[in-house]
Amino acid sequence: MATVTGDTYNAEATFNSTGQDVQISYSGDNTFAGNITINSNKVVFNTNTGKVTFTGTNNQTLNGSYNYPFKKLAINKTAGTVTANTTLSVDDSLIFIQGNLITTSTNLLTMKQGSSATGASNSTFVSGPLKKVGNTF
Repeated sequence: MATVTGDTYNAEATFNSTGQDVQISYSGDNTFAGNITINSNKVVFNTNTGKVTFTGTNNQTLNGSYNYPFKKLAINKTAGTVTANTTLSVDDSLIFIQGNLITTSTNLLTMKQGSSATGASNSTFVSGPLKKVGNTF
């Protein structure tokens, strides 16, 4: 996993750690075209300046029993959707280019204090509930 240039994941990705934190997309921009599963609370996405982008034409799922903590999350799907099967949070920015992110009251998206969402429209949006912390958007 690159920490500066980013990686492209064209298939399913599963992340596990029992020791140190696994920092995915630390400063680079990573793209995911398959499902992601997190099996550890030691997995952290883009804690520095990196961005995680969901791409491709297939439906994708976020699986596992731990929260997905994203700093910057982008949805750029020419077809298909991204479905949260666990909770996720965005610290900085949620960027919609094309495609939808599906959430439920159980698998909630939380936008943290000071975070923003850009690019949402009638054709690209969160389909389901989300929670906003703080009073700015």
